[in-house]
Amino acid sequence: MNKQYAKVKRLKKRADGLFQEVGLLLQPCCAICGQKAVVRHHFIAKSLSSGLRHEIKNGVSLCYSHHSRWHQTGDPELYEKMVSSMSAEQQEFLKKDRRREIKPTQDNYQQAIDELTKLNK
Repeated sequence: MNKQYAKVKRLKKRADGLFQEVGLLLQPCCAICGQKAVVRHHFIAKSLSSGLRHEIKNGVSLCYSHHSRWHQTGDPELYEKMVSSMSAEQQEFLKKDRRREIKPTQDNYQQAIDELTKLNK
């Protein structure tokens, strides 16, 4: 594995971890039931928008039960509850930027890490 690829992979993993950590600090309870959240769910799937992968506004905190249920069933009721837990500004942002793409580069991942670190203070 070349060194550049390994560094990019390491930065991506670090940014993914910060997305979870910071999101759960900002929204520690499940958006569906109010219990303790354990995961920050990507509202717009990572496969649909690489540009929103580390965007904190693209996260919804969920408990294990509701995160599993969402991925197993895609229950429209859960979708509606996730949407209603978002501010109008967050909903508008996601609607506008849902197809934003970025290249998986060292600079882009470092920028995501820097932005998430600022939110963590």
